[in-house]
Amino acid sequence: AAQGKAKARAKVKAKARAAAAGAGAGGEDGADPVEDRLFDICKEIQSNRPVVQDGAVVTGNLRWFVVKMLEVAKTASHWEHAWVQLCLLEEHRKAVSIEMVRLFMDFMVGLPQERIRPVSDALAYLTKGQRIKLGAMEEAINLHLPGTLRRCPSAWQLLSCLLVHWFPRPKGYGWGWSRVGWSWMEWWKLVERVTGALAAETAFEAICGALGQMEEYEDGKGTYEHELWNECRLATLREKL
Repeated sequence: AAQGKAKARAKVKAKARAAAAGAGAGGEDGADPVEDRLFDICKEIQSNRPVVQDGAVVTGNLRWFVVKMLEVAKTASHWEHAWVQLCLLEEHRKAVSIEMVRLFMDFMVGLPQERIRPVSDALAYLTKGQRIKLGAMEEAINLHLPGTLRRCPSAWQLLSCLLVHWFPRPKGYGWGWSRVGWSWMEWWKLVERVTGALAAETAFEAICGALGQMEEYEDGKGTYEHELWNECRLATLREKL
């Protein structure tokens, strides 16, 4: 069993090294300084700050990773590449995902208006890139968002932003999520699952906040006039609200 785990860990690290080489990070003329900083973060994690040790999540190291990445990462590829560099075994992926979501929420507390957008973007990139599985994200939200709301009452805005990121939209639309098999009904089931543990008023604020953002993205043309919002679905929405 120990040999099997060692082989699996070696495979993960080999993939991570290949991804790092493909990214072309580090030191050449014309190199992207953001890529260089990402490379340094990932190197530090691999060399000195493992996020899993003896089968347990090392919260301090994972917090360091989250904070440093939020200072640097700007795109989905930045976050997805860095996730690979964590060199996680599949058996540790869920625990790391849930703890990472909690740390993102912790980071928001105190300066929510400045931090909600970068935090929601990062979490959306990781879920849409299927680095953090949607099931783990749901579990983390239900586990940790209620406590975050007690310390930061405006944290429901994070959920609003995520619901917009996850809303089904064609590829290249500019916002939302294009994914095979991802439909309005699947999105609505997700809405109900991630608002189920919240107080009714907070769930109302989160959903209304998401709808308001959609209106902005549609340039005021009316989200509800889009074909995804037929009369049956509008009735479902009204019942929920």
